[in-house]
Amino acid sequence: MSRKSRLVVAVVTVLIALVIISCGKDEPNPISTNVYGNAVLLRPFNLPTLEDDSKVCYELWLVDFEYTRDSDSNEFRIVKDEISLGKFYWNNHRYKFYSLTGGPRDSVFATPNSRNVYDFNTIMITLEPLEEDNVRSNNGVIFDDIEFGQPIRGEFDFVNRQARDVVYETEFEMKADFVLRTYSDDGLPEQNALSGLWFHDVRNVSGVWRIVKTLVLPVLTENANITYEGWIEMPGVLSKPLSTGKFKSPEYKDWNNQYVGPYSFPNLPGEDFVDHEPAGLDFPLTLVGSGMVYISIEPYPDPDPDERFPLTIFSSPLPVSTPLNSSHFPMENRYGFLPGFNATVMEL
Repeated sequence: MSRKSRLVVAVVTVLIALVIISCGKDEPNPISTNVYGNAVLLRPFNLPTLEDDSKVCYELWLVDFEYTRDSDSNEFRIVKDEISLGKFYWNNHRYKFYSLTGGPRDSVFATPNSRNVYDFNTIMITLEPLEEDNVRSNNGVIFDDIEFGQPIRGEFDFVNRQARDVVYETEFEMKADFVLRTYSDDGLPEQNALSGLWFHDVRNVSGVWRIVKTLVLPVLTENANITYEGWIEMPGVLSKPLSTGKFKSPEYKDWNNQYVGPYSFPNLPGEDFVDHEPAGLDFPLTLVGSGMVYISIEPYPDPDPDERFPLTIFSSPLPVSTPLNSSHFPMENRYGFLPGFNATVMEL
């Protein structure tokens, strides 16, 4: 065999070997671009109980948001598409879902008309009225992004980019405290000094006692269907919780100072309990003893304004004995106990 023939045979042999080797390898299967799921398995945690005596319910949504910018380069989002997976009640103690008719319901929520879950980029739970209006409330702050192959873990989140239509975005640590001082009865804090509760501090600045803003919370937007609200609960003294007022900004007074006296009071959230008392109560009210102070998150409009909705962001006991006039009381941050959920996309 000539040298040229031997060279040709060698080249052909190498090519054949390469083909055999390549055929023996396992090629990775590419992820299909036609990913499909038409149901969501929902597993809530810390979700407050809402049952058939409630005036609101929960609703599960899939939303497709598109992000864009205006002429001033401000990012905002528009809704391209959204669908409801249904309204429901929830009992957190039994860890069970219920239909609005009162019977138990499954934890799997199917999409209408077998819509593909992956056509949407956000999943959220909202608080809604019982009657069907096919409108999603802007209180969807329990949510998560939907990404193929990624776990879905929705959380109650003020600062996530998905909540920009609910709050002004913030990066600070939330905190709260309160003082017991009465401002509006005769203009002197020493008169009925323990009948007012205000979410601020009082500090000695250059020999003068001054009000200092210490309530730090994200500011809720005007179109958000939630508010903050302060509450006092005193078993044996109060037959029901007593509100210090609703507010969306911690920087200004709340919306309803219905129990204050005729004199001025701070331009901050809080209340003096000195006048216009509810039936069955005697004012001025002394806020010392067994009891609790809360700041909650409430649905807005509020279907049950006389009761505290169990989304608590701050709590603290009242002082059990008469405090000093300069005392302030830090409140426990309950943000880590706010509700969330895990979700799994399924195909029925």
